[in-house]
Amino acid sequence: MSGVTCQKRSVVKAFPECFNGRDEEVNFVDFEVERRGAETMRKTRIRRGGAPVQEPEFTAIKRA
Repeated sequence: MSGVTCQKRSVVKAFPECFNGRDEEVNFVDFEVERRGAETMRKTRIRRGGAPVQEPEFTAIKRA
């Protein structure tokens, strides 16, 4: 990053550049939401390098 400060870059782009990260180390998170009767359900998928790392079942979103 010669001559360019992290503040002038996108955070997503700056972190791997500033800390010598590799693309295969980056996790991507996808959310899926659906209604089941009165419940709102969500599923959170975590992917790295295009491959699923974690994909739990749908869970109810709890409201306080």
